[in-house]
Amino acid sequence: RLRWLRQSWRPKLRLSPESAELIAAKAAEVNKQALLQETTQLHEMQLTLETGYQELNKQRRSMDSLRQGVERQQKSLEAIQAENSRLKGEVLELRQKCQVQVAQNATLSQGIAQRRQARA
Repeated sequence: RLRWLRQSWRPKLRLSPESAELIAAKAAEVNKQALLQETTQLHEMQLTLETGYQELNKQRRSMDSLRQGVERQQKSLEAIQAENSRLKGEVLELRQKCQVQVAQNATLSQGIAQRRQARA
């Protein structure tokens, strides 16, 4: 009895083989289009990813070159400071020599002046 009831409520739609082939062809076309759209989206995503990586690498190279430039400037500044310290030392040394020489010249000058006065 139950079987009879189920069968009586079943839809009476039966597809002909031609209709089934047509539906299968349309489904295949829809699947092709969906696959094509997904492939296109995937390609666009890959291009976006590649562009992102290219820009990231460009920024990394830029940052690296800036870092290297700063390091070179730091080394140059250290060399300039060392040269400056060395030259200051030389100037102090020369100043001291000059002061000693001036003091010796003053002593000699006084000695010469005293000799002249003694001769005169």
